[in-house]
Amino acid sequence: MVNKALIFFIVLVLYLLTYSGLIKWAFFGVDPTLILAFVSLVFIPVVYGKLIKIITSHSKWVFLWFILLHLILFASMIYTISDRYYLEKAGKILLNLYIFLLGLTVFQYKNAIRYLLLINKIFLTLTIALLLVNYAVNQLDILRFRENEGSLYPEYMSVSYYLAIGILLLIPEKKSIFNYGLLISGLFVMLVLAAKGPIFFLLISYLFYLVIGKSIFSKENFKKIMYAAVFLIVVVALIWTAPFLKTFKSRLFFLSGTELDESSLQRVMFLEKSLVIIKDEPILGVGLGGFGKAFTGFDQRLSAHNLIFEVFTEAGLMAFICLIGLVFVARRYLIRGIAKIRNTDMEQYGKMFFALMILILLQSLVASYLEDSRISYFWLAVAIAFFIVTPKNSPVKQINLTGSEVK
Repeated sequence: MVNKALIFFIVLVLYLLTYSGLIKWAFFGVDPTLILAFVSLVFIPVVYGKLIKIITSHSKWVFLWFILLHLILFASMIYTISDRYYLEKAGKILLNLYIFLLGLTVFQYKNAIRYLLLINKIFLTLTIALLLVNYAVNQLDILRFRENEGSLYPEYMSVSYYLAIGILLLIPEKKSIFNYGLLISGLFVMLVLAAKGPIFFLLISYLFYLVIGKSIFSKENFKKIMYAAVFLIVVVALIWTAPFLKTFKSRLFFLSGTELDESSLQRVMFLEKSLVIIKDEPILGVGLGGFGKAFTGFDQRLSAHNLIFEVFTEAGLMAFICLIGLVFVARRYLIRGIAKIRNTDMEQYGKMFFALMILILLQSLVASYLEDSRISYFWLAVAIAFFIVTPKNSPVKQINLTGSEVK
């Protein structure tokens, strides 16, 4: 048996360093992902046996599709049009792949996921408190910058997606005034930051949570959907009437004209170039990291801002097929996992992780950079690990995040 303290330490290291997009370590002059790469090597003997079981178990197809996709991405370096950037991108994707495999093994241990959810709530609480203080001091202006401007502070989109994931992870918890306050505060911050994408994806994911495993037209489900619709109407009304959300309204309804919405216009241009690349190089693509040079003529970090187009344009048709295969295999496996834990104490956790994967998938369609997918890879691994181990251990006693048994 692996000591629980060791498991907790592994989870803590993974969590803190994977969230480097939120917690800036530039103060120390180091890249936290490099620390993770070296420190976590110590734990390979701990997780090796679990990894072998994954490869040989009934979940092996999810694992194999994932590995095959990345092998094709790496193989595209042979003919990439990128001069140097492809090496940096390959290194970061390799680290992401390592984080995925490590997370997939660590979170099959008992209580590891509950430890993670506890740490998530602690950090989410501290983060929201800090953001509310910044709102009182400077209206969160300190976060209103694009990533390439450089800062010791995270950009607003990274914070918004972090909040969206953190809010979803609160679902299995007991209802309380504190949790409702945390939820409302998180949504408020996202509105102030004009995070239209993360908010919409969060709402869509929550709707999936409501209907998973049930008939959409059942009386109970219909009531939940109606409550969610009323909540959405209230949020839209707040957006429309609140004077401090002028930026959000402008971005949402294009009140200043689409030509002034630089983010949306840029994505349209990326889409057009992606279609041209796919038409010209449908089989092989332009090679790993080559989109930037194909788009501007200079070897630089650019992406189609869409996972499907990023994979298709850089690695061609076979990579696209592997990506779609991965999605369908994962979907089938997760639906099977949901069915096995239905009407057990772990059902809410399963539905929450399913909704989380919907959020990650939606996010990848509008904000994808394969080399910066640490958070997505991490939570994808946690969700898959949950569905691998839970059906074997259910029904189980439901434990709340303080460690006591729920009666």
